[in-house]
Parts: sequence; structure tokens; C-alpha cells
Amino acid sequence: MAEEEAEEKTVLSALAGGGEEVRQEETKVAVLEKEKGKAWSFVAAGEEKRRREGFEVSVGKRRKRRGLTSLSVLSVDGMNDITSLPSGCIRNLTSLTKLKITKCRELQSLPGDEIQHLEMLRSLTIRSCNNLTSFPSEVGRLSSLCSLWLSDCRSIILQPQELIQILNSVDEFKIQICDKKVNLRGQLQYLHTLKYLRLCGAHDHRSNNFMFGIPKLSICCCDELKSLMIAEAASHTLLEGICINGISNLTTLPDWLRHLKSLSSLSIENCPRLERLPRDLKDLPRLSKLRLINCPQLEGRCERETGEDWPIISHVSYFDIRSSA
Repeated sequence: MAEEEAEEKTVLSALAGGGEEVRQEETKVAVLEKEKGKAWSFVAAGEEKRRREGFEVSVGKRRKRRGLTSLSVLSVDGMNDITSLPSGCIRNLTSLTKLKITKCRELQSLPGDEIQHLEMLRSLTIRSCNNLTSFPSEVGRLSSLCSLWLSDCRSIILQPQELIQILNSVDEFKIQICDKKVNLRGQLQYLHTLKYLRLCGAHDHRSNNFMFGIPKLSICCCDELKSLMIAEAASHTLLEGICINGISNLTTLPDWLRHLKSLSSLSIENCPRLERLPRDLKDLPRLSKLRLINCPQLEGRCERETGEDWPIISHVSYFDIRSSA
């Protein structure tokens, strides 16, 4: 029984360079490999004889042929020469709970017609696939999906309504999109579970370092904030944290900011033309953390006790204003 359970936890890895065997003490590992002149195939790491069809695992002296329907985790990493996943490779992985595709630089599309059959999938990660241009809308219909991570895929194009449907269907998400590829203007208030928002003026991947646990959205190449959200509807959002970074032409903060009644943390960095803070900040009841980094026009205005904007922020328990190299 222990051997059977170990097989149920088999991890499938896609290794750059193909054909390399992986050995682990407690987990049986399968390799998705590609060899020159041969078709894609699933093989078990450490098996005595590699087979080009089916899946074969060695258990002690016994050899057992079985399908991949019991596979629970699939990782495809560093396969730089593929533009799409091999046809049919995930359709029958009906027990799959975690799918991770990373650093596949030439990958252009994902098979939505196959992904829609992954009814037990709970976690989906797509990261560092620079040429991925489309994301399957079928993901929004996966009833078991709880966690979605999509980052550093700067070519991806999504329809706003599809993205909102997908994000509202999962408990946790960490999404990076480009404002030039995905237009969410006037749509952010419809993301009912979004708690952390990062807005950047250029391509920025530092949000990869943030802890994954609460719903996060990062929008890069974003140089206009006013139209991102309808001000009157902003009060219905759950946004707790906002970071605005590197928007060089920003002179005033958007009107919708004052309606974010759940906002507890606001960070503004590298916005040299930002002239003042909105007076309505003092009316945000939960705002307890404010960081102003490299915003030179605010330094005098936010001087403790004497600055013109100090009465607006004097209630904030943690306040950090400084210039850094």
C-alpha cells in the first residue's frame, strides 16, 4: 500500500536538455523528455528500460505498467525549444492537482481544450514564458482551482472580462500583466477579492519576491491611473495595500484612492513629479502605513509637524519618507 501511495504522489518534471534522470529518496519522479528524432514521451526516472509508450514504474523487483491518471503534480521547466505542449499530454491527467510551467521561453499557447478536463486541479503556475500570448479562458471553469500564479509573461494578451472572471473564481492569485496588452481601465472595482495592487511605470518583476498568500495584481507599463477604477464603486473593493512605483509623469493621485475604506498600506516610490497628497487621505480609517520613497516634491510638504500635508497623514502610525540612491 505504501508503494501504491508513493506512485499516487509521482511528480512529473520537464527538464531542459531532456533525457536526464532525477532521483529522490521518497518521491518517484517521471520525466517529460524530448530526444532528437523521437516523439515526446513520458518515462519514469530510474526505470530499467525506457519505454516510448505508456508509463512504467519499477517497484522493488516488480514491474507494473499503468497510465498517468494517478499523477498529481506536473512541472514543465526550462523547455526552451517548445512552442506548445505536446498534443494530448495533459488531457488524461484527471488526478492532477498542481500544474507548473516555468521558463519555457518559446511557449506561445496553452491547450485550453485539454486543461478544461483537469477537474481536480487546485494550483496553476505559469511563470517566465516570455512568448506566451494567450491564456485559456477555460481556466475560469475549473471548479477546484484555488490558486493561480501568472507572472513574467509580458506578451500575454487577455480580454478584461475573461481575466476578471478567472480571478474572481479563485481564492488566491498573483498576476502580472502589462497595461499595453491587457486593458483593465474602469474594471478594477469588479475584482471582488483583490487585496494588493502594484502599479508600475515600466516592466517590473520585483513583485515576484512578495509572499504568495493573498490576491495580488501587478500592472506594468501603467502611466495613467485615473481611469483604472470608477471612484464611486471603489468603496466596495477589499484593497488593503497599494504600491505605485516609477510613474514619472504622475502629478496627482487618482480620485478613487479616497474611497478605499479597507486600505491599510500605501507605498509611493520614484514619482518625481508628484506634487501633493490628497486631503481625503485623512478620512481613510484603516490607513496605518505610508511610504514615500524618492518623491522629492513631497519631502517638504510632509515634514513632521510643520509640513503643509502633515495634518493629512499625522494619524498614520508608520510613516517613512526618504530619498535613496
